[in-house]
Amino acid sequence: MTIRKTLRLVWVALSVLVTAQAAHAAPTPSVLASGSSSTDTAADFTTGTASPTANRLQLLLIHHVETTTAAAISSVTGCSMTWAEVTNYAYNTSSRRISIWRTMSATPGSACALTIATGTRTGIAYLWTEWTELDTSGSDGSGAIVTSTSGTNTASGTSLNNTFATFGSESNAGVEVCVSNVNGNVYTVDATATWTQIGTSQAHASPASTTAVQYRIGTDTTATCTFTTNGGIAAIGVELKAAAAATSSGGIPRLLGGIR
Repeated sequence: MTIRKTLRLVWVALSVLVTAQAAHAAPTPSVLASGSSSTDTAADFTTGTASPTANRLQLLLIHHVETTTAAAISSVTGCSMTWAEVTNYAYNTSSRRISIWRTMSATPGSACALTIATGTRTGIAYLWTEWTELDTSGSDGSGAIVTSTSGTNTASGTSLNNTFATFGSESNAGVEVCVSNVNGNVYTVDATATWTQIGTSQAHASPASTTAVQYRIGTDTTATCTFTTNGGIAAIGVELKAAAAATSSGGIPRLLGGIR
């Protein structure tokens, strides 16, 4: 076999070996709007205004309360986007409810607010987030959602574990909503598994609550919500699907590309 043929075979082999998934940025959230209220008790709650980015997942995390039953949110509308519920979890004899809604659009509105149809309520807190580097398949952000956790709560305590399944990919993001039954309770992020708080905690009275949201990249099957004051805690979570990495050929085949 000639040297030229040998080098050609080496070039082909290296082309196969170094064709691999290129590294890409991890999913990252930003807060578009957040807030809380125990005085606005209308059936529809209006968020702050924001300008969503095209083809990015919009994830709305909500906690609302009622003295008797906090009904499931019937709709979220606004910003020329179609919103769909991911999951909701009622606890404390259904007087408190955590909800997660999502959407994605190629042509979202700008400088717009959302309307959250909660029905009768005495308090609400929300965090409107936007995510980069997530799957854009499906409709209205459906491709970016893998699964959600079963909600869990404890009547008293300062910490609560929320169980996630092993992620479909270690590039995926886990998002956890933590709620304390204490107004203005101090939240401590779960630093043991590199969780990061998104935005700031939102608190309200009637009845008292503090809502915080944290996320991490990669599986942590036992995510922990921790607050300073004993008062009961609830949690629910969702796994988000990272965008597929592009394939690329490495530099070595290019260096040998002139050998034919």
